[in-house]
Order: sequence, then C-alpha cells, then structure tokens
Amino acid sequence: MDHISERRGVENECQILQTCNSANYDGDREPPNKKLKIDKYGKEVYECKTCGKVFTCGGRSGISRLNQHILVCPLVMKSHIAEHFKLKKIDHMMVRESITQMTIKHYLPSQLVEWDKFRAFTKFVSHNEAEFLSRNTVVADVMKVYLLEKDKLKKQLAAIEGSVCLSFRCWNSSASSHGYFTLTAHFMDDEWNLIVKLLNFCHFDPSHDNFELSRKVIGCLQEWGIERNIFSITIDNASANDDGDLQNLKNQLCSLDSLLRTFITSATGPSLEKHFKCCAHVLDLMVQESLKVVSDVLDKIRNSLKYLSVSESRLKQFCQCVEEGGGSDDSDGLYLDVPGKWVSTYMMLKSAIKYRSAFERMCLKDTTYNCPSSEEWERGEKICEFLMLFYELTTIISQSTYPTSLDHLNKFCGIEFLLRKMMLSEDDKIRDMASKMSNEYDKYFSEYSMILAFGCVLNPCLKFESLEYLYERLGHDTETVKAKVSNVRKALYTLFNEYANKVASTSTMFSLMGSRSSSTTLEKEMDSMDLKFQEYLEKKRQKRYEGGVTQLDLYLKETDRYYKNPLEYWKYRDHNYGILERMARDVFSIPIITVASESAFSPGSCILNKYRNSMVSENLQALVCSHNWLFGFSPSDQSEDEFQKTRIIDINLSKQDSKCHCVNEIKTDD
Repeated sequence: MDHISERRGVENECQILQTCNSANYDGDREPPNKKLKIDKYGKEVYECKTCGKVFTCGGRSGISRLNQHILVCPLVMKSHIAEHFKLKKIDHMMVRESITQMTIKHYLPSQLVEWDKFRAFTKFVSHNEAEFLSRNTVVADVMKVYLLEKDKLKKQLAAIEGSVCLSFRCWNSSASSHGYFTLTAHFMDDEWNLIVKLLNFCHFDPSHDNFELSRKVIGCLQEWGIERNIFSITIDNASANDDGDLQNLKNQLCSLDSLLRTFITSATGPSLEKHFKCCAHVLDLMVQESLKVVSDVLDKIRNSLKYLSVSESRLKQFCQCVEEGGGSDDSDGLYLDVPGKWVSTYMMLKSAIKYRSAFERMCLKDTTYNCPSSEEWERGEKICEFLMLFYELTTIISQSTYPTSLDHLNKFCGIEFLLRKMMLSEDDKIRDMASKMSNEYDKYFSEYSMILAFGCVLNPCLKFESLEYLYERLGHDTETVKAKVSNVRKALYTLFNEYANKVASTSTMFSLMGSRSSSTTLEKEMDSMDLKFQEYLEKKRQKRYEGGVTQLDLYLKETDRYYKNPLEYWKYRDHNYGILERMARDVFSIPIITVASESAFSPGSCILNKYRNSMVSENLQALVCSHNWLFGFSPSDQSEDEFQKTRIIDINLSKQDSKCHCVNEIKTDD
C-alpha cells in the first residue's frame, strides 16, 4: 500500500510539475506526454515520448529531471518552431488589393502581373498558392478604386462652404501627338486647410476649335456638380496663348450664374479679372526673354566650360591654375546649363564666377583659349545677382504644393524693386535686360497685383497699411500710392457686395424651397418659425451695422493683431464675419502656379512614359487621378537633381585633398 501511495504521489507531482512547466510553452500546446515504465531492475522510470530518453523517478527529485529535459528537448523545440512557421492560407483578395495599390502608387504597367519573372516571384513567396492575375483584372481593379474615390471626392465638393478655384493646364505629349488637359480643384475645408485635388486628366485633339475644349471642360465640371460654384481659374502659359478657348470657357461659366465673371469696379477703376496665368510660367518667360539680350556674355562663359570639358590636358592645366590661386574649398565643380532652363544657366554662372581668376590665368598659358574680358565677367556677375532673386523666389514658391495669394505680394514687389534698380545701371546691356523684363512684368503681373493685394488686405496682420508701405517703397509718390490703394479698396468692396448679393439670393431660394416642400401642419409651423428666426437675425444685423457699416468695414477697423498663421484668425471668426469669411476662404484658395500638376507631365516623368502613352484615355485618367487622391502630388522640386545631372567638371582643390576630373554624366528620360 505504501508503495502504491508513493507512486500515486509521484504521478500527482508529475502532473503538478507538468502543469507548472506548461507555462514555458505556448498556451495552445501542452508539454509532450510522459510514459511510465519499469526498467529491468524493477524500478519505475519515465520515458520522453518525443525523443525516447529515459529518466528515473522517485526520491527527492521526483520527475524534475524529466521536466527539465522537456524544456531543452531538440525534437520538442523543433516541433514547437514548426508550429510557429506553419504556413497560413493566403488571402488572395488582400494580395489583389496590394497589387492594385502598388500599381497606382508607382504608375506600374498593368502588364507587370503577366511578366514571367513576376509570376515566378509570387509563386515562390506563396509556395505555389498564388493566383495569377491578368492585365485586364488589374485595370478593372484600378477603375474600381477610381470610381470609389471619385464618389468620396464628389461628396466632399458638395459639402464645402465656399467656392472652388480651378487650375487648368494644356499639354502635348512629346512622345506622341496626343493632347491632354488637367483640371485641379483648390478649396478650403471646414478647418481652413487648403485641399488640392486633381479632378480630371483628359485627352483632347490638339487641333481643336475654339468651342471644343471649353465644352469638354464644362462637361467635366458638370459631372462633378461644381459648374455653378467656380470662383477663379488659373491657367498655364500654353493655355493662355489661346484666348478663344479661354473666352468661351468664361462665357459659358458666367451663363451658369457662376461667381466667375469679369466686372469693372468703376468708370476709371481697374478691371478685376478672376482668371490668372501660372506665375511659374510667367517668371520663366520673363527670364528667358531677358537673357536673350545678354546672350553674347552667356555664350562666352558657356564656351569656356565646353573648352575645358573636351580635353583632359586642358582640364589639368585649368586645375593647375586653380592651385596657383590658392585652391578652392568649393567642391561643387562647374556646371553646364541646359537649353531652355534658366535655373541651370544661373547655376552655370554661379559656378564659373567662383573660378574667374583661374580662367584668367589659363588665358595667359593657353593662347587658343578665348577668355571673357573683365567687363564681360562683371556683367556676368550682375546677371548672376539678378537671377539669384528669381531663383530664390522660385524656391520659396516651390516649397508649397500650391502657393496661394496669402503672403506673396511682398516677394513680387521685391522683383519690381530690383527691376527699377537695375534700370539705373551704367551698363547698357543690363539696362536693356531690366527694361525688357520690366515690360513683361507689367504685362503679366498687372492681373496678379489686385488678387495679391486682396490676400494682403485680408491678412489680419497686414491690411491696407502694408499696401501703402509697399507702394511707397517702390518709389511711388503720395498721390500714386493713394490712387493705387483706392483702386484696391473699390475692387475689394465690389467683390464683397457680390458675395453679399449671392448669399442673400441663396437664402431666399432656400426659404422658398422650404415653404413649398411643407405638407403637414407641423412642417408648416416649423417653416414659419424658421422664417421668423431669420427675420430676427436680420434685425439684429441691421442694428449692428446701422449707418451702412458692413462686415468688411468692421474688419478693417479692428486693431491689427499678429497671427503666425492668418488662417487661424478666420477659422474662429465665422460667427462675426459670415460673408467676409466666405470671401476670404475663396481668395486664399486661388493658386498662383500650376507647376504641381506640371511635374507629372514633364519629360522624364513616370506618368507618360511609353506604357502610359499606349493606354486608353479613360484608364490613364483613372490611374493618374487615383494616385493623386490616395497619395497626393509627387514632389515637383527636382532642381537639385537637374543640377547634378548637368555637372561636367568635379573640382576639389582644397589643401587637404587635390582632385580634379571630368564627370561623364548622361541625363536620360524614363
């Protein structure tokens, strides 16, 4: 009996220890079973059923040795790991969604899923469980995503409080004869965040008449349901060349009772056009035209760089000239500009001027080298200083995906100030260049001056006082400053009155609609209460604005306050300035450039490569728009990459490390 009770005690102990040690394993698996045996000496032993190893039991240790073995048993560990790495069933729908997202984000061709190597890869990672897709399936999935996201955006556009500002761009593919245009919507959401969404990426015939393109644009706007809620249109330089299209588009939008229209503030006042040309294109055109005046100087400096790059011996001789001048801590090297890219011309001048003394020394050693004269170098330095301001302005503008009219007036005034200064230069060429650019500036930016001034006045930190200061700084006399400020004030009040009339007519329309839709006695009583409440509010407003004082008057009389973000001011002023707040919302939404959409169409872009050009226009639109709605706009600032690809000579002649060699870099388009 004692022997049996001892054995039962051991078994109980075994069970207790087994339970305790199970905590060292995953909760979904018990430790391996132990098998009780009697050895040849008549003693009880326990055998590990996994590996067969035998352990004695009883005494003080009980079965602790066996339990310790279980924790390190190689076969137990192997089976434990195998459970963790047991293949789970593949979710084919999730794989399909991932491929769709990958295709949209990286603009991958739909044929990718039919490539042999791609199928071999998916077969390998899925252990032969992958379901292969066809290109048609991928195209259909992309279209499903497009339609789903389009419905979401359409609801968002229908719910916004303000109007929609458009940016419109025409572009002809360099790889084919196809023409495309894009429509991009700009608006403020309820939290005063600027939202920029690509609406359409449409194909059109480049040889269109004056009505075809405008009809297509109107059709797109009607499909989105915003044809009656357009505030402004910003167009690119190519679109601006076709005034017939633009005029037809404006006429059709105005016929739909849109806010977009041309009006005169007074008999002698300015005309406020609510369509604008892309600021980036205008700046580019201005600089390109002005550089033609000084092309002889640029050609001479450009030829100096080409002279070095074609011969290794000349390059070594130039490096010796740099060393004789004390070397240089600048490792950027020399850059050769790209035709039609004024930014690269600026970088070429900037890099060449740093090594002016080395070029002048080389002229003494190499009689075949035609070095620019001292006068030409000085002229090049002035041109470089001139281009630097435009480069900095372009850099500031490009830091925002879509800069608006909020805070850019002072920057454009800086350009005008510099032009006036350069027109007083003693150098005839510099004066001619500044004069030519000043004419272009007056031609293109006269339409911007008004809307930029609006952005300045509606900034609670600036208002009209900042306008007076900027106009005075530009050298205008007192009478001219007063006239300019007066014109801005008249135009601003005209726009405000247009909004007030629009809001009043909208309220009347909704009141009529509400009274007609009432059918029951309760509904009629509720409508009556609503109308009385509206009358009550109107009386309160009249008392508040007695004497003809409007919301705009009250805003301008407010004490100026500093706000790090002026939009925060308007975000919490809806209850005070309902009409003015809506006007500010729309004015601050006007884009001054279209380069964010342009970055998708430039040569070398991943959108219209050889695969994209062969796509059906509807599928191409679904791909491009879905990418924008899901992942936003691609970065447009690729200037640094452009410069690196045009570098021809790498120079590092510091005292620690002397090195000079030619860089053979090939610029390719995808």
